[in-house]
Amino acid sequence: MAQTHTNTSSVFQPSNQMTIYTHPLTHNPIKLQLVMSYIAHESERARQQMHDIQLETVALNQLEHKQKDFLQLNPNGKIPVLVHGDLILWESNAIAQYLANYFGSRLWPYGADQQASVLRWLLWETGCWDTVAGNILLNEFYLPFWGYPGDATRKDKNRKIFKTRAALLNQQLQGKAYLNAEEMSLADLCIAAPLMHFDAIDINLSAYPALQDWLTRLKHQPWWQQVVQELQVFQNTYTTTEASQLIS
Repeated sequence: MAQTHTNTSSVFQPSNQMTIYTHPLTHNPIKLQLVMSYIAHESERARQQMHDIQLETVALNQLEHKQKDFLQLNPNGKIPVLVHGDLILWESNAIAQYLANYFGSRLWPYGADQQASVLRWLLWETGCWDTVAGNILLNEFYLPFWGYPGDATRKDKNRKIFKTRAALLNQQLQGKAYLNAEEMSLADLCIAAPLMHFDAIDINLSAYPALQDWLTRLKHQPWWQQVVQELQVFQNTYTTTEASQLIS
C-alpha cells in the first residue's frame, strides 16, 4: 500500500484506482489499517492486490479535512474516505465492510444472521463506543500529540461514561473469544481500534477481565502487531521532525 501526503487542492478524478484518504494516528483510519492488515495475512492474493491501494495522508493538524476540495469527497469533513472508481464512500465502518466484502474476507460473514450480528455491533460502535472513546482520545491523546490543549473539563465525564460502555462489552464477552461468538469479525477490529492508544493515556482495563482477555488475543495477532509497528514509525518520525523544526 503506497502512502503519500495528499494535496487536497487537486480535485478527485474518477478511475479504477482504490484510494483511501487517511491518517496514521487516529482510530477510525486505524480500523481500516487493521482490516487491510488482517486481509493481507488471510490471503496472499489479497496481499498482492493491496499493493495497488493508494493511501493519501490528510494533515488533520493543518485542517486539510475542512478545506473546500476535501469537502467535495466528504461533506462532513472527516476521514477516512475511500474512492474506488465512481464510488466515494465515507464512514469508517462502511469502508471496513466494503473492503472485507470486496476482498472476500471472513471478517464479513456469509450468513444473514451472522451479518446482522456484526452489523449490530458496528452500529453500536458508531453510536455508543466511538462517541466516548473518540472524545477521550481527542482530548487526552490527539490534541496533546499535536501540541494543542485538550478539554480537561470533559475528562471525568468521558471516563465515567466509558466505564459503563466497557462494562457492557465485558459482559457480552463473557465466555466468548470474540464479539460474534468464536469467529473474529469486523466488529472486533472496529471496536478494538481506539484501544490501541489507551496504554498511552493510562486507562486500565483490569476491571474488565473478559474485555482485557479479548484485547490481548487481538494484540498477539501478527496483523495487529504490524499496524502497531507502522503507528510507532509514524509517531517517531513525527516527533523527530517536530524536534528538528524547533532546533533549526
